[in-house]
Amino acid sequence: MITNSIETGVNPSTSDAFTINGKPGDRYNCSSDSIYRLKVKYGKAYLLRIVNAVMNEEHFFAIAKHNITVVGQDGAYIKPINTNYIMITPGQTMDILFTANQNLSHYYMASAPFFDSTVAFNNSTTTAVVQYEGKYSAPSSPFFPNLPFYNNTEAAENFTKRVRSLASKEHPINVPKNITTRIYISVALNRLLCPNNSCNTTAGDRQSASLNNISFETPKIDILQAYYRHATWGMDTVLIVKNGKSMDQKIRRPPAHMPPCS
Repeated sequence: MITNSIETGVNPSTSDAFTINGKPGDRYNCSSDSIYRLKVKYGKAYLLRIVNAVMNEEHFFAIAKHNITVVGQDGAYIKPINTNYIMITPGQTMDILFTANQNLSHYYMASAPFFDSTVAFNNSTTTAVVQYEGKYSAPSSPFFPNLPFYNNTEAAENFTKRVRSLASKEHPINVPKNITTRIYISVALNRLLCPNNSCNTTAGDRQSASLNNISFETPKIDILQAYYRHATWGMDTVLIVKNGKSMDQKIRRPPAHMPPCS
């Protein structure tokens, strides 16, 4: 899909469905019998690693009648966030805890997009089931969580602004406090004219991303090699990172086989 979009200039096709652990869930007509089930024991606490593998959309995620505690984000511990939903961006990971403390039954965990643009998108909901072990009569339909509406910007911001690093004595964080330069970076989605009408679009242009209104060009050298060789990388915007005080905050020395700067 991406290759076709790049070659022809047309927008990527809107997806047919979202999935949880590879299964769309029972809210799609084509997959009513394909749903992931997480079996839990009453009183036990569970750690879930949530990964947003969706290409474009941020997603709201929740478990019906269960509060969750976010304890990690992108491989780093954060101050715990007690909440009844999360908003997770493409490529992001979150570690969440929840306790199976409700009546023995079936409960939906669900995920649906957060989208505040006007372009076409897949406004559907994928589901899985938290299924308690034990003897009880299963409901005809699991309890469903209260997810924010797809364009609820306030709900998205209310979650993201609560994310904080641990920043404790056991987990010290050294960040610059004297800010001398402020940099504004604008990431945008634009249209570029195609030479000789080579794109299969009505306007003869194609979709293109930009950083500070400069289109991105796929680099022929990785960013670390560019750093060591003092080469330019990707685009005209350059970010220079200064070494920190401790060894884990400093860029490593180049390997012995790295050619010298030319």
